[in-house]
Amino acid sequence: MGDAATLVERARAALSARDAAQAIHDLLRETIASAAPRELRRRLLGTEAAERMGGIPRFGQHVLVDSPELTMFHATLPPGFVNAPHDHRTWAVVAVYEGEERNVFYRRRDGSITPASALVASAPYVVAMREDAIHAIENRLATPSYALHAYGNAHFHVARSMWHPDTLVEQPRDDALFGSWCRDMIVRGVRLPADAG
Repeated sequence: MGDAATLVERARAALSARDAAQAIHDLLRETIASAAPRELRRRLLGTEAAERMGGIPRFGQHVLVDSPELTMFHATLPPGFVNAPHDHRTWAVVAVYEGEERNVFYRRRDGSITPASALVASAPYVVAMREDAIHAIENRLATPSYALHAYGNAHFHVARSMWHPDTLVEQPRDDALFGSWCRDMIVRGVRLPADAG
């Protein structure tokens, strides 16, 4: 694997595959296997940005491409990170290359959602989600988690849903409100359901 521009170029080419989600899955699996975590961060983010992550990590999304048919970003989840249930309205592929990301998947039931299953993605691990997936994530480790995310739409610009972390009431995605929910959950020490599935 080369730098971020090379990865984006290869990802755009993968979209023409008969199964674009599988092609992206295979590309990201190959990418996270291509170098040690620190070297991979340097290639994707540049030396200066990668070295800044040697300090106290904060939640972050370093966008690699933001287009109508493909969104890719590098994600940092600090220790204790958790977020509320949400959807993507497209396939999603998450390649965890350092640390751990625990996913709890939900299913719709009686006008709300209920936990259905959980998956712990311990690096190196690639998670593929269908377009109807509803999930929430957390980092239960005392160390940060780093991953590459890819979506088959304009992830930051399409209408999506989010569910209140306490009431599980669905509402249109609002990034500012969703961010405030996440910060509140972290402060309160909220953890995702342990008995999902």
